[in-house]
Amino acid sequence: VAAQRADLLISDMIFQSTAVAALGNLGINVELLPLEKIDDYKRSLRRLGALFNRGEAAEQALKRLEEFIQCREKKLAENSAELKPKILIMIWDSPLIVAGGGSYLNYYIGLAGGVNAAEKIPQDYFKCSVEWVLKNPPDIIIFPEKSAEKPLPLGFEMLPAVKNKLVFTDIKSDTLFRANIYIERAVKYIENCIERFRKK
Repeated sequence: VAAQRADLLISDMIFQSTAVAALGNLGINVELLPLEKIDDYKRSLRRLGALFNRGEAAEQALKRLEEFIQCREKKLAENSAELKPKILIMIWDSPLIVAGGGSYLNYYIGLAGGVNAAEKIPQDYFKCSVEWVLKNPPDIIIFPEKSAEKPLPLGFEMLPAVKNKLVFTDIKSDTLFRANIYIERAVKYIENCIERFRKK
C-alpha cells in the first residue's frame, strides 16, 4: 500500500489496528467501514458517498435497497401462511461454524421467507458440533463455494437436506459473507433455494 503512494485506504473492520497506525505514520489515511449488519452497510455507503462527493448516488442506492426490503416484507406478509423451511448457512466446516441468530444472515434468511436453523443462538456466528446439527436438522443447507471434491462433515449424510439434495454451494462467499452491495442478490439466491425445497 505504501509503495502505491495511496492517499486513502478503505477497508472493513477486520484490518489490523497496528497496520492502521503504521499507515497513518506514513501519511496515508485509513477509513474503516463496518459491514457486520445491514445498518452498517447503510452507514458505510453514506460515508463513501461523502468521501467521494457522491452523496446523491449513495442515497439513490439506499433508496433502491429500502424499496427492495419493503417489497420483500410485503410479500412475506401476504404469504404468511406459507411453510418456512429451516436454513443452515455454513461459514466454515472445520471447525463447523454457522450463521447464528445475531448475524445479518439471519435477516437475509427471514427476508427470503425462511427460518434460520440457528436463529435461537444469539451469537453472530456459532461454532457448533455435528451432533447439534443432527438434533436441529435443517431443510436446506447453504455452503458458499464448497468444492465438489470436499465432502460435508461426517454425519451430515443423515440430514434430510442432504438426502433430498438441498445442499447449495453455487454462490460466491463474497455475496453472502459481508453486508454489501450484493444484498439483493443474496436474498434472491436464498429465495431460489426455498423454491427448490417447495418443489421437492
